[in-house]
Amino acid sequence: MGPERPRHNENLEDNGQYGIYTTESTNTLVEYCQMSGGRDAGIYVGKFVGGIVRYNLIHENVLGLEVENSDDVKVYENELVNNTGGLMALQQPLGETDRISNSNIEWYDNDVWCNNHPNYAPEGGIISFVPAGTGFIVYAGDGIDIHDNNVEFNQTAGLAVISNTLLCQLTAKDCPDGFPEGYNPYPQNIYQYDNTYVGNGTQPDENSPFGALFAGIGWGGDNPPVPDVVWDGYIEPDYTGTNVCIGSTNPPSYLDFTTNSCTETPQGDVEAFGVCAFFNQSTDSTPAQCDKPAE
Repeated sequence: MGPERPRHNENLEDNGQYGIYTTESTNTLVEYCQMSGGRDAGIYVGKFVGGIVRYNLIHENVLGLEVENSDDVKVYENELVNNTGGLMALQQPLGETDRISNSNIEWYDNDVWCNNHPNYAPEGGIISFVPAGTGFIVYAGDGIDIHDNNVEFNQTAGLAVISNTLLCQLTAKDCPDGFPEGYNPYPQNIYQYDNTYVGNGTQPDENSPFGALFAGIGWGGDNPPVPDVVWDGYIEPDYTGTNVCIGSTNPPSYLDFTTNSCTETPQGDVEAFGVCAFFNQSTDSTPAQCDKPAE
């Protein structure tokens, strides 16, 4: 037998962006794959209408699995370990013809653990800002169910729900002149319930603006762990519907780190935002203790 072939480049930054890249697909099935070494995502699903991602082992990527601008996608019984971030739902501000809203996304029965790999994505892109140590990440989207997953030992946070308004504010990325007309950057109808969270949030990634923010406002390290579910608290003006629900029975620990009070801090000024968040954060989960309406 010859020498063992390396699974990917020794210099991870030289790897390709994706392992499996499915886009503009309908009723697609991705199953029984093992993916590692993607400097964007091990498995990417984008502009995808109707599909299933299941029974995959995804490890040592920047993102384990990314669902972007898609509709009606089920992600279940996957194992995601030692990625920078486990699963990410992202609604990008694409052009009108491509702008599916990232709706009817369901993540369940996945094992998402120890996703603490250093981020090796190219600098400047959205993925480069993902903090090492994140189990689930939701950027915008309207209609995402996250339930019955095991989320363990991710050092920054178990579940982070973030508006693209905040992403722009902290990174000054992609939106110096505002979002395209018709794009909604706020996460809405995000339901988490019946997940198991263990040992998350103990050491936020201070190389990321988000991880540095958590540490700066008193979470992780020598402080209490970052709560299991974190929401930036930003709400679309005049919107009266549901943003984030964490369930009414045995809700997880919870942090709203702005209570919608920091939208006027200057773009790209993480320090000013951190001061605002420090004084406006809330761990009162009562407003988020709601359940998904019966269908």
